[in-house]
Amino acid sequence: MEEEYTEVVREFYALYRPLQKEHNLRYHMHFDLQNDGLIEIWEYEGEKQKRCISIAREENDIDCYRRAIDDLKHYQKDSESQPEPYPDTTPEDDIWASLEGSAAAYSPYEIYGNGA
Repeated sequence: MEEEYTEVVREFYALYRPLQKEHNLRYHMHFDLQNDGLIEIWEYEGEKQKRCISIAREENDIDCYRRAIDDLKHYQKDSESQPEPYPDTTPEDDIWASLEGSAAAYSPYEIYGNGA
């Protein structure tokens, strides 16, 4: 039992620490003899909570860590599948690039002339 607990805690932190640094994650844990174990993991943007990653509440501490690990694995998979935005562009640049080649990419003056 003790070895299983040690192994699951190591697995949790091995997965959590790199994600914490990359995505600004924070956790809150609470374990005692009277109540269920609790692990909450949140993604932060600055000092504001942005997204809940996991709320694991289990009677057994090992099961609580396992549920949090599963949630972190899903979060990691989702974050890897989302494409990164272009670093040197603004949303306006992206809009203009998507309109390139269509009539909407040109000003009315370029299409109809400037009236001269």
